[in-house]
Amino acid sequence: MGTPASPIDLQTNHVQAGYFFAATGKPEPLVFKHGTHRYEIGGCTFSTNDGNGLKEMMLAGLGIGQHFRRIVQPHLDAGELVAALEDWSRPAMQFHVLYPPNRHQNARLKVFIDWVFL
Repeated sequence: MGTPASPIDLQTNHVQAGYFFAATGKPEPLVFKHGTHRYEIGGCTFSTNDGNGLKEMMLAGLGIGQHFRRIVQPHLDAGELVAALEDWSRPAMQFHVLYPPNRHQNARLKVFIDWVFL
């Protein structure tokens, strides 16, 4: 199907792989932003409620999807995935780590927080 030229091209001429929330079954749309333009694509052909599942669907060629750069970068570097619509970006998602306050922070927690927010 080639590389989509725009989000509209992606929606009309390509298969999409997406994510849905397990608790609600609500799909997370693919969101594209370019300057003041914002475009959302819902109703992906294939969807999963697991981040690894989404990555594996993309690697298997089941559709074009959006994932965290940190997760897919090794596959982009290896040529296993190809970036599409690079002029468009997904708006940043907020991410919070909540944990009980302690005098001594658990070393595993500190490593995880450092890894997530690098």
